[in-house]
Amino acid sequence: MGILENYHALLQDFPSSVTLVIAVKYADKEQIQELLTAGCHDFGFNTLQQLEDVCRTLPKVVNEVKEVRKMEEIVEVGDLGGVRIHFIGHLQSNKIRKLLDFEPYLIQSVDSFPLAEKIAQICKEKNIIQNILLQVKTDPAKEHGFLPEEVLKMAVTLHRSPRLRVLGLMTIPAPENPLPAFQLMKKLFDDLQSQLGRAKKMPHLSMGMSDDYPLAIQEGATMIRVGRKLFA
Repeated sequence: MGILENYHALLQDFPSSVTLVIAVKYADKEQIQELLTAGCHDFGFNTLQQLEDVCRTLPKVVNEVKEVRKMEEIVEVGDLGGVRIHFIGHLQSNKIRKLLDFEPYLIQSVDSFPLAEKIAQICKEKNIIQNILLQVKTDPAKEHGFLPEEVLKMAVTLHRSPRLRVLGLMTIPAPENPLPAFQLMKKLFDDLQSQLGRAKKMPHLSMGMSDDYPLAIQEGATMIRVGRKLFA
């Protein structure tokens, strides 16, 4: 099947309440353009370099994102009918300013308190508010992420920042056995929502990729990140 056939087949696998973020790590510019033309909304970038290359080649992405950000002054979250850039790879502190120039909808991979503070500092300089997720380390083999036992406290603290909008949690589980990580993340997500209360709803629990997204959805994911399955 072609990319669009894969995309539409993928959409049949989960409810409309789950957001599909297309991870473009394995895609070329022509494939991304094809998906853009078809009306796909959410694109995830692992590296700043690929984001720069795509936006340079496809200025439509940048222009549509700017329109979405204008709309977000009124609409808090949700499907806004435009392209939304997600950053899903490890973010180095020295790349934050350049990333924010692309006005991403969501930085999913905020993996430490110092990184969050640095993002907030630059947002203050630029007079913007940035949507973020906190990345939780559920795989001991992974280097980055908040520890499960600390993430709730960090989330509550960062939620008070006037320059950050904490919209939920993200994880990359151990590939050989993701179920315990998904179950832990759902509990953390529910506990965080309970601590914050209904007035401060957390919409995104981002977990599940090409090999495990059906299980992630079963365990409560509201957002999945799929690339290889789509572009294979």
